[in-house]
Amino acid sequence: MGVSLILGGAVGAMAFGAVMVFVSRRADHVSLWLGCFLVCVATEILLGGEMGRVAGMLGLPFLAAFLAEVSPGKWQRRAAIAVALVGVAAAAFGGIGVVQLLAFGLVGWASVVSVQLARERRTWWPVVITVMALMYPLLTLGFFDPPALEPAGFLSYVVAPGVILTRRAIRAFDAEARRALDQAKFATDVFDSVPVALSMRDLDGRYVFVNRTWEKYYGNLRDRVIGTSPRDRATPEEAKALLALDKAALDAGPNQPTPPADFTLGDKRYLQTRTAMVDSQGKLLGVLTASIDTSERKAMEEALAMEQQRLALVVHSSKLGMLDWDAATRSAYYSPRFKEILGYAPDADTSGWPDYFDLLHPEDAPSVKKRFRDHIIGSRDDFHEALDYRLRRADGKYIWVQAQGISVRDEKGYARRFIATLTDITQRRAQEEAMRESMHLREEVERMSRHDLKTPLNSVIAVSRLLRQSANLSRDDEELLSIVERAGYRILSMVNLSLDLFKMEQGTYQFRAQAVDLSEVVRKVAADLESQAASKDVVINLKQSGHATARAEEVLSYSMLANLVKNAIEAAPEGGVVTVTVEGAGDNVAVHIHNPGEISPRVRPRFFEKYVTTGKGGGVGLGAYSARLMARVQEGELTMHSEAGPGTTLSVRMRAAHAQQPSEERASAPTASPGERLPVLPALKVLVVDDDEFNRLVFRRMLPTPPLELTMAVNGRAALDAAKGDFPDVVLLDLEMPVMDGYEAAGRLRKLQTQLKKPLRIIAISSNDDSRSIERALNSGCDEYLVKPAPREALWAALAGSETTPARKKEEDAHEKDPVDLDADLRATLPDFLRSRREALDELPQALAAGDREKFRRLAHKLAGSFALYGFKWAGAQCRALQDAAAQGEAADLSRRVSALRTHLDKVEIR
Repeated sequence: MGVSLILGGAVGAMAFGAVMVFVSRRADHVSLWLGCFLVCVATEILLGGEMGRVAGMLGLPFLAAFLAEVSPGKWQRRAAIAVALVGVAAAAFGGIGVVQLLAFGLVGWASVVSVQLARERRTWWPVVITVMALMYPLLTLGFFDPPALEPAGFLSYVVAPGVILTRRAIRAFDAEARRALDQAKFATDVFDSVPVALSMRDLDGRYVFVNRTWEKYYGNLRDRVIGTSPRDRATPEEAKALLALDKAALDAGPNQPTPPADFTLGDKRYLQTRTAMVDSQGKLLGVLTASIDTSERKAMEEALAMEQQRLALVVHSSKLGMLDWDAATRSAYYSPRFKEILGYAPDADTSGWPDYFDLLHPEDAPSVKKRFRDHIIGSRDDFHEALDYRLRRADGKYIWVQAQGISVRDEKGYARRFIATLTDITQRRAQEEAMRESMHLREEVERMSRHDLKTPLNSVIAVSRLLRQSANLSRDDEELLSIVERAGYRILSMVNLSLDLFKMEQGTYQFRAQAVDLSEVVRKVAADLESQAASKDVVINLKQSGHATARAEEVLSYSMLANLVKNAIEAAPEGGVVTVTVEGAGDNVAVHIHNPGEISPRVRPRFFEKYVTTGKGGGVGLGAYSARLMARVQEGELTMHSEAGPGTTLSVRMRAAHAQQPSEERASAPTASPGERLPVLPALKVLVVDDDEFNRLVFRRMLPTPPLELTMAVNGRAALDAAKGDFPDVVLLDLEMPVMDGYEAAGRLRKLQTQLKKPLRIIAISSNDDSRSIERALNSGCDEYLVKPAPREALWAALAGSETTPARKKEEDAHEKDPVDLDADLRATLPDFLRSRREALDELPQALAAGDREKFRRLAHKLAGSFALYGFKWAGAQCRALQDAAAQGEAADLSRRVSALRTHLDKVEIR
């Protein structure tokens, strides 16, 4: 009994030890199941009898679990569960035989596990597992119970478990040691790899650790630093300061790092923080110092601060407002200047402001939103072009701003931020508007001045022409009157040209091509300048080579060549020769004007610039400049070549035209001919309305009575009174008149015609030849438009009912499906023409979307002239209608008409 107690106690102690191993290492289930098995065995030994046997039988499941854990696997765990279920059931019903049979099965399982472990570990200690498993059915379950088995039990249940637990403890300790070493190496590697200088000093101020970054920062190796103190490496003042910082960190306690502080060493700057370090027992070990090199960052911060100051200065001086819109938060930052622009205080709270687009003027909002949306979503450009629109101020009034911005995009190209600058341009817009009004006023003054000049000139031209045609004059008298008429035409052309040059500079001049015989123009120029050349004893020598009919305008060609020949005469030396050579070959016509003089090398590079003169007395520097303008507007070019020996040659090159090419709208100045063919006039009541007595006199002389019955009126009001007394068949109506002008008179005459239900033709006849005057006259009720001085044949043709309607009316009669009859000379340029017209058409809706109605009008005007030049009559009429409707037309209707024009260009037949 005593031996059983000793054996049972030893087994129980071993069971307790196994459980404690598990408690210390929760992952070690081998120790747990072994401990539970030994508890059952110890209970069986100590209790004996039936209860002891039941306790011994309950050890079967734990032995199976032990074996499954020693050599784990899926089938092993399933087998252990099955043994456990059967064994518990057998123990409950006292089935000792079943338990013994299962126990012997475990012996075989243990043998297999022992062999496997022995092979893996190359040692035979796993044999103790088989011994322990074999002793269980023999000793504990009583299958074989010889006397004096206590030594065998001691070996099986004390020594064998001891061996197993010892081996596991040794392996665990080895694993812990390796883990500790690995963790130490890992910690060292981590500390060495971080870009932060780490150092630790103990309570005596001696270095116990520094990492690689610390070595790099401070230029000292750790082997030379560890064990030393700042007192050994720095001045007393520096060491005292460092140790004082350490003491402050120690006083703050663990887990209380000191606030980051700047530290300077030489030309380097560092940001340092200190933390008191303790061991697992809470005992202070020393101070850990962490340092980051902030030298570059500090330099960048200083540079950034300087750039910010510069930017702030630029923004302040330029008075720009800034808007920063964040797409992620859909929030906006408004700079103080932006708030001031809108009439708010610089520090005003904007958190309650409405959405930015709600600040836009209702007329500007759609186009601005569309442009912004296209930039953010449809474009990948960073910069947004400048845009003018109106914003609502704090007082409810609107101001004009100009905004331009830049998008900050992510890697996928999506805009995440939009930063814009805004400038208050209200004053500038007001100045521009005032300038436009001033320009308009200037144009009106110039138009009226030209009208006032042209009225007496028309009379001079008409009277001289009537005298030549109606009187029997001598050859000398007829020549004198011809000179008067030609001089009148020259002055009239100069008056017209004054405005034309302005239009050429602005790019709004409409070239009206016609077939011009340059040889004839050169002869006229030479004849007119003959006296000036004779005053210097200069000879004008004319030469011609080939046919010289150019695609040009006669008035422009005359003015251009007259300028150049006059300059050549002035530049030629006394007794020199000015040679004018006209050449025509193939598709080009050229005129070369040569004089023996030389242009100063200083002036040559700027010869064609405005106000550049060669130093001649009274020169204003506009001759060559205007001549080049006139050449280019006629699709030609003017060049200059000057050398000391050969002299100076100016060459005008223009496109050739067919001899039969008709003029387009503006005919050349007519020359009188006694043999004019005049139509037969019917009997008509003609009301002549003109405020100039000389013009009325000219009409009396030009219009035969009979068959005509003439009535004269001095203004529109007098014309209405005369029409009420005796309603006319035809009205010849001047437009610029006092009391009531011709535009108003035409409208009232139409109303009177409606009341009386009588036919009436109104023919406007005015000195104004600009398209705006023609448009206005036709819109006021006039049927036709003649430009003074109207030749007798044109006036008679209009009275006889011949077709003299201006080009615009012909265009209006054109149909969208009418083919285009293209001049053969224009066919080569047609592709470029159509491409450029489509590009201009694309700009129309863009201008409309941006709210720029003036740009829309200018584009439509430009398109109208170019379409008419190339024979696109319907397109020209549509563009003129767009020009008229640009200011007040509905945007949707204008866009629809532009789209119709694009379709027309794609489908129209060109012959």
